[in-house]
Amino acid sequence: MESINNIFHRRDNSVVTIDDQPTTAHPTTPQYVYDLLVDNPIMLGWLLLLTALCLVLYLTRNRLLSAMNRIAHSILPGHLYERLPNTFQGDIEAGLSSSNFDLTGNMFDGDSRAGLDDESKAEVLRIMKRERCTFDEARRKHVVDKLAKNGIGPDGRPLDPRAVFFS
Repeated sequence: MESINNIFHRRDNSVVTIDDQPTTAHPTTPQYVYDLLVDNPIMLGWLLLLTALCLVLYLTRNRLLSAMNRIAHSILPGHLYERLPNTFQGDIEAGLSSSNFDLTGNMFDGDSRAGLDDESKAEVLRIMKRERCTFDEARRKHVVDKLAKNGIGPDGRPLDPRAVFFS
């Protein structure tokens, strides 16, 4: 007769002795994983769900990456840091000059100023990139926005209804 300490009961109520147990039933063996999945249908369901999810993600990776790229570019600015030019030469090279707003005269005359206003320069460059417009158009939009913030209409008249005009 076998000792009580050497008898184990399985879930299916079959009796197994220590001698019947495989000696390699370590948690890293394939047999252990197989027994775990067969004896536990919830674990098998999670494994199948995870496998299906990985397969779907792998098959649609190009579409997902392009969508994530579009979302990231719409949320984040184009460049996190962009150094602004600080001379008239730098302003001309950055595209902040045109026939209507010519900086070459300032550059050739040896103007010692540091260039254009940094805040306005950054805003004009941002408008040029965002709306893909020329320097003159971006400068016009910037001036109109700045005037609107100060209560002045695009025609140069105050937006205040109490304003009195003499002609």
